[in-house]
Amino acid sequence: MTLQLWGPYLSLLAAVMLALLAEALAFALLRDRKAEPSLRNTVLDTLRGPARLAAALLGAVVVLETVHFPRAPHGLMREVAILAFIATVAWLVIALLRVGSEVTAARYQTAGADDLLVRKLRTRVDVVGKVLGVLVIILAIGAMLMTLPGVRALGTSILASAGIIGIVAGLAAQPLLTNLFAGLQIAITQPFRLNDVVVVSAPTSSSAYWGQIEEITAAYVVVRVWDLRRLIVPLSYILQQPFENWTYQTSALLGYVTIYADYRVDVDAVRQELHRILDASPDWDRKVWNLQVTTVSPETIGMRALFSASDSTHRWNLIVMVQEELVRFLKERYPQNLPRMRVEVSPSGDGAQPSTP
Repeated sequence: MTLQLWGPYLSLLAAVMLALLAEALAFALLRDRKAEPSLRNTVLDTLRGPARLAAALLGAVVVLETVHFPRAPHGLMREVAILAFIATVAWLVIALLRVGSEVTAARYQTAGADDLLVRKLRTRVDVVGKVLGVLVIILAIGAMLMTLPGVRALGTSILASAGIIGIVAGLAAQPLLTNLFAGLQIAITQPFRLNDVVVVSAPTSSSAYWGQIEEITAAYVVVRVWDLRRLIVPLSYILQQPFENWTYQTSALLGYVTIYADYRVDVDAVRQELHRILDASPDWDRKVWNLQVTTVSPETIGMRALFSASDSTHRWNLIVMVQEELVRFLKERYPQNLPRMRVEVSPSGDGAQPSTP
């Protein structure tokens, strides 16, 4: 009598265990046995979770359809199986989206940082995958609720009587939907992409932050600031505010510094020193350089040193280095031409007044 009572449940447990064993054996045979990480193993690890749940569900369904269970437990187990099936499909779709993103990243990981087409493709795949993942979760939750008769009847009665749930849900989902549509807009128009260098303002202050786009999710953008902090900016906010994109077309940039000196300074000598400094630096891409007198005041002249760099990091290195080297050059070679204030003493001794050079 005991065996007859527990037999169906033991059969269900045995079927689930056998299905999980078969799944584990199949994944073990498919794995790449090389020591170093491989794309195949990454894909298998991503699909392992939904595959395990699908195998267990398949074994359970086979037993439920072939073995006789008491009416009440059988109905409950069928409802659980339906919910598990919806969850498995949603999990599998999200895993496939993630696999597509990982395959794209692995395929183009050796591309240069200035490859605009690669960054466009990776951004589109990454953002669309995350937005679709959120939509899949929402649809799966809705499908699960619709399979429960009690919840479906309650929702139908409330909506038919007042419609309050629909209004509340619409108001609650407004920020989520706004960010979802913003994510789709970013994926299509791409005002910025992964690894772009941007200057954005924080939602909570008027400060501007220079950083690199590290991650684009379905709700926000992660900007890695120069001091390794992370600025989290909602998608809807960043699309509504102006921001600078230093790598929109290319990562190459121009940098400049302004050096002030006395009117008697030898501008040609400073220009030659600038070229020597740039030529000795690995940060200069050897495309653009110049030095011109751009400002004139009664006391000094301003010489702007202009140079090009392959990206923002090399540009910053050149800025600080050129400033240091040109200041050192003026101090050592032309100390008499450093900026200074001249005064003129009147013969009557009434006092000193500044004079122009």
